[in-house]
Amino acid sequence: MTTKRISTFTLTIVFALCNMVMVLAPARSHISQVNAYSGQETLYKDIVPFGGTPILTIFEHIHYTRREVVQNVIWPNVPNYFGVNCGVTGAGNKIAFYNRQFPQLIPGHNPGFQFGNNWFWTPTTPQITAMMDELNVRMGGRGRDGVTFVEYFTGYAQFVHFRGLTTSFAMHRAADNAVLPSFFDAIANGVPVSMFFSGYNLTGGIPVHATGHDVIALTQHSGNHIMIAFGYQRVYYFDAYDNMFRQDLYVRVSDGFGSTGWARINTHSTLNNAITLNIFA
Repeated sequence: MTTKRISTFTLTIVFALCNMVMVLAPARSHISQVNAYSGQETLYKDIVPFGGTPILTIFEHIHYTRREVVQNVIWPNVPNYFGVNCGVTGAGNKIAFYNRQFPQLIPGHNPGFQFGNNWFWTPTTPQITAMMDELNVRMGGRGRDGVTFVEYFTGYAQFVHFRGLTTSFAMHRAADNAVLPSFFDAIANGVPVSMFFSGYNLTGGIPVHATGHDVIALTQHSGNHIMIAFGYQRVYYFDAYDNMFRQDLYVRVSDGFGSTGWARINTHSTLNNAITLNIFA
């Protein structure tokens, strides 16, 4: 696990939408807005991804005098395998994460190896595919139609209990669509968090620093989705009088599409649940 605190520094990250394959269509609308209070300039632009479902791309310029960044990421990170739907994928990635500690979860599967300071996850194997298929059955066998919160919880717990292990359950969502302090405690303790959204955003890099302002690109998605959080970055912005006028929370996620990225919690998302399902002997 790595923990960093950074104040007024330069980040240069090339934006990419979590390695998703997308087919972009010409922009259908082009709107510019300015928020005078925060000094934020926002550009909206429509795109059409693979499959034809409209997604809103949001570009932001946040102007500030000073900023502070606090980051904490679980190491090694949660794997990014892909299952039949986001619920199965999320639970499967968490089980594969815990398989390093409890090999009875996926018998005969080597979860990966360490090389220097880095951990490399084993690519998809027949054992991983079988694990995802079993989770799909235990969650109701809906396939591409997805799962409910209850189906996710019960299917995950049944899978773990069948292998002689136990689980603990805790919720980490506040009433105002934010996360509770216990969310940050879970990450600090190396426990991934399952996050349930009805509307969410993704970004490949945060934020891209320019002279006197940050440039941020988000893609805003509709519909229900489950992602696994394994880290966060909190960004605090201060004006010329050293008053904090804005704070953003980005969550590092295994995004449910077989890749990883970031989701901003405080804007352009609706967080319905955030839970931990820790595994114990």
